[in-house]
Amino acid sequence: KGLINDVPNGCHMEVNGTLHLIKDPVQSLDIDVDFTRANCAFIQRYVKNIMSDFQGRASGKVRIYGKFREIDVNGDAFAHECAMTIPMLNTRYHAVNETLRLRPGYVELVDVTGYDRDGKPGQKDHSAIINGRITYEHFRNMHYTFDIDAYNVLAYDTKDFGDMPFYSTAYGTGKVSLQGGPGFVNIAIDATADADIHSMEGSARLKVRTDVLDFTGASKSAVAIVSDPLELSISGTSDNGIIHCIS
Repeated sequence: KGLINDVPNGCHMEVNGTLHLIKDPVQSLDIDVDFTRANCAFIQRYVKNIMSDFQGRASGKVRIYGKFREIDVNGDAFAHECAMTIPMLNTRYHAVNETLRLRPGYVELVDVTGYDRDGKPGQKDHSAIINGRITYEHFRNMHYTFDIDAYNVLAYDTKDFGDMPFYSTAYGTGKVSLQGGPGFVNIAIDATADADIHSMEGSARLKVRTDVLDFTGASKSAVAIVSDPLELSISGTSDNGIIHCIS
């Protein structure tokens, strides 16, 4: 049994359970953790392949158990505030006062409201309703599947070419489905996109409706953005990813 208090930040944690450090029969743990406003920054080490700079505080009760290399978690966490950056999109999102369901092999989000950098609680604009899961194998090999209802949410935001043949600031309203993991994300879109796109061939302002967007990291491929009735094709190669829209 143990107690952890961080008075300035309002953090309190109580731990009860057993910890087996001797390898005979096996090193393992089985503990119950009751926590209030715990710092969630430690999560970053587990999600570093799909997001960066994860910050937040949460309260709840969870059971942490299993062999040392096969740890699982079961319980619920109430996120007072949390924020993370999606490097592939160069966008940062945050949520306030939402519940996460932690289960063996996955974390589930049910009707969680998230916001882009311009959004805030109580404001529909720049917000999104998120349902989905982050799945893993004992906190390794993480993948995610999300269904999102977005309302003018910042979906892509780059300020220079970098390794890509274009850069853009794009907002979207509509339905988006995400499936991804380390180094890749596949996105199905039924949304209206409002984007400033700057390519090596010139610039354009587009308000278009798109259907499919594939963004695959760690590959070299041509880049194209197609819309109807407007069309802008951007060709090139990239070490970081491809974007392909089909209308």
